[in-house]
Amino acid sequence: MLKKNKLSIHILHRNRIDNLFKLLSSLSPIAKFNNIRIKVFDDSANSNLYEKFTLLKISFKNVVFVFNKKNIGHDQNYIKSLKEFESQYLWVIGDSYVINLASFNKIISKLENNNYDLYILNTGNRLKKNIKINRDLETVIKEFTWQITLIGSLIYSKKIFKNINFTQLKKFKNFPQVGIFLDFVSKSKNFFYINCNPLFPLKKVSYWRKYAFEIFLKDLPNALNYSFIKNNISLKNKIIITHLVESKFLSLKSLFFISLNENIIKNYFKYEIYLNKFFFNFLIIYLIPKFLKKIIVNIFNLKSFINESWKKN
Repeated sequence: MLKKNKLSIHILHRNRIDNLFKLLSSLSPIAKFNNIRIKVFDDSANSNLYEKFTLLKISFKNVVFVFNKKNIGHDQNYIKSLKEFESQYLWVIGDSYVINLASFNKIISKLENNNYDLYILNTGNRLKKNIKINRDLETVIKEFTWQITLIGSLIYSKKIFKNINFTQLKKFKNFPQVGIFLDFVSKSKNFFYINCNPLFPLKKVSYWRKYAFEIFLKDLPNALNYSFIKNNISLKNKIIITHLVESKFLSLKSLFFISLNENIIKNYFKYEIYLNKFFFNFLIIYLIPKFLKKIIVNIFNLKSFINESWKKN
C-alpha cells in the first residue's frame, strides 16, 4: 500500500465519457486502497455530457473533476494537469484505457521501494522485452524517446517541475512530455525503467488519425528541434523512424485507415526523407481503388468487433 500523497493520477478527457467510466471503474478501487489521488481534466466543453458527469461524480466520490469552460486543446490540458498535483509522483494518462492490475501492482511496488525522479513505463507494450538499461545519454534518447510520444509512458516526481519552463513546453506541439523527458535525461540519470504495460486500450475514435502525417512527421521533428539534440540530425531521424516502425504507424493496416482521410502519395513525397523504407506499403495502398479500401477497412472493423465480442463472452 502506498503512503498518503505518494501518487496522483491525472486523466486527460475529451468526449469519451463511456470509456472514462470504464477506466474509472477499473482504477477507483485500487486507488482507494493505495491512497492515490485521481483527477479528471475534462476538455470536452460539451454541455450535453452534464448528466453523465453528474452520474460519474456520484459513482466515483474519490475522483476530482476539473472542467475547462472552453476547449483548450490537448497540450494546454496536459500542461494544466502538470501544474495541479500535490503528491510526490504524478502519472498522466489518456481516457480510453482500463488498468492492467498485475502491471499496476508492479508499479506500486517500485514506487514503494525506490526513490527515482522519473519512471519510464512500457505502456502499449511497444518496447522490446530484453531492453537493457544503459545510462549513456545518446542510448537512452534513442531507446526511449519514441516510446515517450505515447501519453502514459512516464511517471514524474514533483522535483522535476521545480525548474520546468511551462511556456517553453508549449513549443513541443502535441508532445510536451517529450520536452520534459529530453530536458530531464540531459541533466540527470536518476530514472528507472519498469518493463510492464499498465494500460489496456479501449476501442475509440482516434483524434490523431486524420492528421497523422502532420503530427508524427512535422510536429514530432519540430519538437525535437526545440530540444538540446536539435543539431544531431542522425539521432533525430533515428527517433522518428524508430517510432514509425515500432508503433506500426505505417503498417499496411494503418495506412488503409489513414488513406481514407489523407492523400498518402502527396504526404509520401512531402516527408520522403523519413518514408523511403515504407515505399512499397505506400505503393500498394496507392494502387488499390478507394471503394476497395473502404471495403477492406470495414472488414478490419468487423474483425475487431468480433474479437471484442468474443472477449466479452
